[in-house]
Amino acid sequence: MIANPDHFVATSYLRYLSWGLSDKAAAVRLETLRVLTSLFEIENQPNGLRQYIVRVIGRLVEMAVGESDTHARLGAIRVATLIHKHGQLEEEDQVQLSTLIFGANAKVRKSLAKFIKARVWEDEVESRMAGCELLAQGKGNVVKKDWVELKSLVCFLIKVGKEAEKKESATQDDVQANVTGTRLFDESKVGRIAMAMEALWSEIDVLKVCNPHPM
Repeated sequence: MIANPDHFVATSYLRYLSWGLSDKAAAVRLETLRVLTSLFEIENQPNGLRQYIVRVIGRLVEMAVGESDTHARLGAIRVATLIHKHGQLEEEDQVQLSTLIFGANAKVRKSLAKFIKARVWEDEVESRMAGCELLAQGKGNVVKKDWVELKSLVCFLIKVGKEAEKKESATQDDVQANVTGTRLFDESKVGRIAMAMEALWSEIDVLKVCNPHPM
């Protein structure tokens, strides 16, 4: 598929990857995700791959949220992040994935850092910066980018946090959710914001500027 995408990135071959994503063996699901990662890393996506995303994105989000195998779950998040970079992830799926930054699984939170950074900086910071610069024109004011970045991040986390609370309320009696790690934040140990900041620390520089002491 990588060597000759024009021929092999087609429905007749991609369907095997769809089957692999639902295979009962975690090793097969993980290997399938590795193949998809390689494909979505291709800069100029073949037409067949763009069409394939529509059919497979639901399964990928499902795996990112509730996959029982942690390695496969992290693989699904990596693929979803690549899809987002290509501008092919719907808003609803973006929010659903973003709520995992408050999740109980530390590895999942860490893997979400790159996705959150891309989501906030591409969609939130750029539009907010443009608005601030427009207001500052002719007034001699200087727009402090780090303040804009921090506010964008805070606003985004508040929005996602509200969605996370809805999910937590809906699944609080689900024992299986606790087993698979889909249950959200565990405030008996540490606050959810602290958990999110710890995961985002290495990816988002503005956190270090505002608080030079590492978490």
